[in-house]
Amino acid sequence: MKIVGITGGAGSGKSHVCRLIAQRFPYPVIDSDAVTRELMAAGSPMLQSVAEEFGSEFLLADGNLDRAKMAALVFRDEAALARLNALTHPATIAEIVRRLKRYEKEGRKIAVVESALADKADYRSFCDELWLVAASEQTRAERLRRQRGYSAERIRQVMESQSTQAQFALACQRTIRNEADTDDEELLRQLDVLFSALEDGAGTDFTIRIAERRVAVRARYASTRSFCRDYLTEEEPELTVAVSGADLAFERERAAREEAAEGIPARCFSDAYLETLAVYRKIAEALPAYDTLLFHGSVVAVDGEAYLFTAKSGTGKSTHTRLWREVFGDRAVMINDDKPLIRVGEAGATVYGTPWNGKHRLGSNTAAPLKAICILERADQNRIVPISFSEALPMLMQQAYRPSEPEPLKKTLALAERLGESVRLYRMGCNMEPAAARTAYEGMKEGID
Repeated sequence: MKIVGITGGAGSGKSHVCRLIAQRFPYPVIDSDAVTRELMAAGSPMLQSVAEEFGSEFLLADGNLDRAKMAALVFRDEAALARLNALTHPATIAEIVRRLKRYEKEGRKIAVVESALADKADYRSFCDELWLVAASEQTRAERLRRQRGYSAERIRQVMESQSTQAQFALACQRTIRNEADTDDEELLRQLDVLFSALEDGAGTDFTIRIAERRVAVRARYASTRSFCRDYLTEEEPELTVAVSGADLAFERERAAREEAAEGIPARCFSDAYLETLAVYRKIAEALPAYDTLLFHGSVVAVDGEAYLFTAKSGTGKSTHTRLWREVFGDRAVMINDDKPLIRVGEAGATVYGTPWNGKHRLGSNTAAPLKAICILERADQNRIVPISFSEALPMLMQQAYRPSEPEPLKKTLALAERLGESVRLYRMGCNMEPAAARTAYEGMKEGID
């Protein structure tokens, strides 16, 4: 689903444009101001927070917010506006995202969000495009005077409290002209052109075969199809995943939290890259139903048998499997260097290559029986020892992707236990010399044989 944010300064006519969209186009429209008003009803937690912050004098006798009094304050006091936004925006954004997810489940192709703040980061994180409703300052001032009865001083305060039209334009991808002489017919013509272009590019659908499952992907970016090119199939899909703007916002927020936790400076990821993460997350959420789980590790096969190495981040599991390729040459095949899929069946575990194979893109569209899992640790001397399931269990649970929904999570935990019981388990202290690869292979091969 494509999400369009409609924005513009006071008096630009964005609400009128959104009413036309709701009346004449088959797309749901969310008015962010209306959402906030609903959440700030009398007796609501949000209104209670506002009253505690600003005082009970901002409440009317019936318990509702005195909007006129609050507006008079925030339009002349930038700090007060920031305090109000801090109290209202998080819950408003969360409710908007919840509604967008519902529309996506209903199969909507496009949804519209109206907000004077759509040029801000919170909205940009889930909107695919921002459209600016633009009008000259003179036209906007006249509308505010005529439609709202604002004085010249009030108009000045309102305009100074918002982004300038130039700032709006920098954040937006499309512009809808709405001057004093622009009639509804002209507005509808502009909207028809914009929505037609959006519908023409409203996604790239393709199907991949991954871990013996056929998955239809409803992507937003052609680059996602290219990313999955080695796994494309023309077969009928068994399940479907689709990515929304809300999914991209989730991936961006998750990446920021992880980087903050690791002390890494925040990076700016493109929406196209975030979409690849969102697609795999949705696949990983669905595959436990097929006895398959995503596991974090580097997998190499020698003579058709696979060995998976997992470790804490930065230990060097990718370096270790590189040593295997150097030592064993053509006998070694890299299956996946980062996030393989593992299917746990009655006859044992099978590991599969996927497009999500690490920053160096090391892997192949192949599968092999998984013979062993080895937990790597740094050491000066190479030494590998078998370990029990109970010893390996904490790392197995940590490195398996854990779905957010209860049933898939329950199935994943059961699969992780079955995995630990169906393959040999080892712990290895190793250095980064080629001898480490031989020590690992000989130690695991001997245990298996």
